[in-house]
Amino acid sequence: MSEVPFFEKSNYRPGHSYFSFVDRVATSWDLARLCHIENILKHEKRKARNYLSLVDVMVVAITSDQAVRIVNSKACEALGYKELEIVGKNWFDNFVPQEDRSKVRTIFQNLIAGNIELAEHFENSILTKTGEKRTIVWHNNVLRDEGGAIIATVSSGTDVTDSRCADKKINTLNKKLASLEHKNAIEAIVAFVKTIEAKDAYTGRHGEMTVHYAVRIANAFNLSPKEKAAVKQAAILHDLGKIGVSESILYKRSSLAPEEFNEIKKHPQAAVDILKPMHFMRDILPFILHHHERWDGKGYPSGLKGEAIPFGARIVSIADVYQALTSDRPYRRALPKKEAIRIIKEGSGTQFDPRVTDIFLKIA
Repeated sequence: MSEVPFFEKSNYRPGHSYFSFVDRVATSWDLARLCHIENILKHEKRKARNYLSLVDVMVVAITSDQAVRIVNSKACEALGYKELEIVGKNWFDNFVPQEDRSKVRTIFQNLIAGNIELAEHFENSILTKTGEKRTIVWHNNVLRDEGGAIIATVSSGTDVTDSRCADKKINTLNKKLASLEHKNAIEAIVAFVKTIEAKDAYTGRHGEMTVHYAVRIANAFNLSPKEKAAVKQAAILHDLGKIGVSESILYKRSSLAPEEFNEIKKHPQAAVDILKPMHFMRDILPFILHHHERWDGKGYPSGLKGEAIPFGARIVSIADVYQALTSDRPYRRALPKKEAIRIIKEGSGTQFDPRVTDIFLKIA
């Protein structure tokens, strides 16, 4: 049998040791292995990049030194930079608006420290190459090494800037439409009230002066502009329900029979029934419904007492009564101002809220 050489003789050079030759062979083998591993890594990296380029969200990985290590095409597109212009740069100093940097760094530090639950979801602005600010909603997580130590944060983000702008425009438009709807409805109701008033001189003058006194009382209290506006609207519309009361009762020149007075007492609820479908009127409905309640609980329609009576209703009540006393009615002449004020004073604590009475007496 012929001898099988351990190595090719053509590779052996006289004067070189056997071990030197083996070292060269081993080194060649190691280099080949390293090249093979490097090719595998490059292939895997290309696969990862291809995957990241396919997902429809921004992906950014930041190491503990705050430098960007991975960024996908979606993030590059949002920022307006090429990948090479982003990778290696400090994320916070270059791509986050100055006013947001402190809070965003705090989120990053929580992630690096392992407090993932505190920073899993976050929203902040990014700064594009053109200086535009875009709003991004992030989902954050971390990358760990083989030993479990956190080496980087990885965040996927969705650009919500355009949708937020669209939402704001829609909300603004809805508010304008609602405002126009409210304005048109109120104007229609006021026109309706004026039509009623035009038939009766007392009703017209009474409505105007009730509003005048109610507004002055409301202004004397520390009410918000919205509350003052509600009192004014309630004063304008407080007798709207009388449209359902027979004119023979409204303009009767003698005392009302019990059943006729019961018809009169229905007008607050009738007004509420007319206005209830208009949701923007809901704040004034209690003022209209209860403007004939009394401080001592002997009023109508619910027999409410004291503080249980809505404050706006207490204001409209005293303005309504004073104006009725000082106006001509079908069954009597107007009372002198002095006599009307005396009656209002006597009603303090029984018919009227004492605080509202005190304010009214100062402005009457």
